[in-house]
Amino acid sequence: MINKIFLLKIFLFSFFFCQSQTGFEFYSNVNEQLRWNQLAKEDQYGNYILPVQIDNQEGTSVEFIKLNSKGELLSNSNFSLDSFNLFISEFFLFENKIIVLASILDKDQQFEQQFWVGTFDLLFNLQSELFFDPLGDGILKTIKAIIENEETIVMAGAVTTSSENRDFGCKLFLDSNTFDFSFIGNSFNIINDLTVNFDSTGYVLIGGDDILFTNEDFDLIDKEENFEQLVWLQSWIAPITDSTFLITGRSNKNDLPFPGRGIVTGIFDDSFDEITHSKIFSSSEDTLIYPANNNAMDRNNDFIYVGGTFNVDLNNIIDGNKNSAFLLTKLDNQMNQIWRRNYRLDSHYYYMAGVLATSDGGCLMYGHRFTEDNQREATAIKVNKEGEILGTSSIISTFENFNIFPNPFQTQIVIQQNNKQGFLKLYDLNGRLLFNKKITDSNTYLDLSKLLQGSYFYTYGDKNGWYYKSGTLIKQN
Repeated sequence: MINKIFLLKIFLFSFFFCQSQTGFEFYSNVNEQLRWNQLAKEDQYGNYILPVQIDNQEGTSVEFIKLNSKGELLSNSNFSLDSFNLFISEFFLFENKIIVLASILDKDQQFEQQFWVGTFDLLFNLQSELFFDPLGDGILKTIKAIIENEETIVMAGAVTTSSENRDFGCKLFLDSNTFDFSFIGNSFNIINDLTVNFDSTGYVLIGGDDILFTNEDFDLIDKEENFEQLVWLQSWIAPITDSTFLITGRSNKNDLPFPGRGIVTGIFDDSFDEITHSKIFSSSEDTLIYPANNNAMDRNNDFIYVGGTFNVDLNNIIDGNKNSAFLLTKLDNQMNQIWRRNYRLDSHYYYMAGVLATSDGGCLMYGHRFTEDNQREATAIKVNKEGEILGTSSIISTFENFNIFPNPFQTQIVIQQNNKQGFLKLYDLNGRLLFNKKITDSNTYLDLSKLLQGSYFYTYGDKNGWYYKSGTLIKQN
């Protein structure tokens, strides 16, 4: 799997906002919008964490969602800042904590963007926070981030100042609450991705039609221009050996039937001469393929997963009216296509945000589905190495007719539900299923006295994988 320490995936404030699909769906109210803004991550137990951003009349918050290895819901937890709208750019998963990088904007709309770094425990409880203000009066356009160690975050992006648009590089030092900020040359490329150079003495950035090489202080050393012959606008870069890079992006190759309307993945040497590439495109001008918005590629051992949207609606890319689908292609390291499949579980509009190559050899896809009744539904689908679906799950965020108490408890809990018969599942923090009980009565008493003291995840939903409620239960002696 591509090392997430060395790879930042795309987050475009200015272009697209992603949401959901059929599998893991998160409903919003009419006045809410959901969008995926960052990568999924896999923890040490084979579970997956996916942040979903929610916009409503009260501001912008994030929903942290945890799935087990089959893509089934374990928990979801909402987090917001009282005085700021929160736009998560990236998060970094460690053995005992989660570090979240976000840009924040004052809810009074003063347009002074700052960076916010929050440290959470593994149950998504905030432990500490830091604020950084390197942009001054600049407005952030894009941001990509990697983490060099637990105390240093490296990021690059594009910012609009009062007089111009510029690319920038920045390091945040968490131990001293300081930063180093600098503009990169005189360029403005809408930086799409960032990785560490082979000799670890600088960075490689891809954006627009250029590849930029900088030192550790983001001084521009070299530039590879006119790279648009391969990819255009949306692009991702990652090292795959000590002398080759993997690049995926929206295709601009002239040998495609419709340049700019497909996906191309290529392997390049350290001089960025092409070694080989693979093309993913449609044979019809009316059936277009776009790469996943946030993270179109990931690698697992000897295989590469490339994801996108099949039959995207160019008139409204995010919330279209066509019957589109998630598209997933599996390649080997020589760019030979092993299989390619579309995933659509009903006749709705789907838009992929990203892919995560998983430790079991399969892949987790995430994005959104847009329904006829103007609902955006966040969705994840887990497949095995053959592309077969292992699990999908759905959450309804507005479901209120369910209560579970007391919490914390000692021996017994009470489940109250109104007209939503379903199944209560209980998991340990590693994602192992401990308990599965069908709930049919409006008041159900359950004896859990044999559980050990500690915290547990619970979900309540139907047999088809639609989840009405989830949370954490605490057992006390």
